[in-house]
Amino acid sequence: MQRIASLEERNRELETLAEHLKSNVEELAALVYVDALTGLVNRRGFDAAVESELRRAARTGYPLALLLCDIDCFKHCNDTHGHSHGDSVLVRLAALLKDFCKREGDCAARYGGEEFALLLPGVACKDSVRIAEQLRKSVAALSIAHAHSQSYAQVTISIGATSVHGSPLFLRRHLVEAADAALYRAKRAGRNRTKYQAVSSTGRRDRD
Repeated sequence: MQRIASLEERNRELETLAEHLKSNVEELAALVYVDALTGLVNRRGFDAAVESELRRAARTGYPLALLLCDIDCFKHCNDTHGHSHGDSVLVRLAALLKDFCKREGDCAARYGGEEFALLLPGVACKDSVRIAEQLRKSVAALSIAHAHSQSYAQVTISIGATSVHGSPLFLRRHLVEAADAALYRAKRAGRNRTKYQAVSSTGRRDRD
């Protein structure tokens, strides 16, 4: 009986240890996909989210929108106000992006450096532009100092928007390339604006 009791106690200890190990593994896995500064999903996590949402869109036929956002003249902001101020800008923008994640599947990510991404399942062309404009105006409304912004004395962002309707033909690169091209056009047109570009697996069409 004593041996059985000892074995049962040992089993309980092993079960507790296994639960702790599982919890630690889950925490480490989460860290792999989280940006340390902003707390947003990082590039790796974003790529995984896009792949997942594209598969879901293909199953359901629902649209999927992507907004790529870039802080205008961010290098000058860092050089003028210091990296501490620059980090603060990134954190505040990240907090704002989180507020735009209202539904299941919505994903805000730090895409890289001063570039952010907002993935919005169920959102089509017209609404993606509307949301992008809301976001752009919300950033300007923060009134964060930026002495060397080209036309403004505060931090602004440029946004490239795109959307697709679910289809097995669409790949992550189709979505990202279209949003990136739209973002480039927004920058080239003078910054602090939104441009939209729809994309298909076989061709493109532009729209302001």
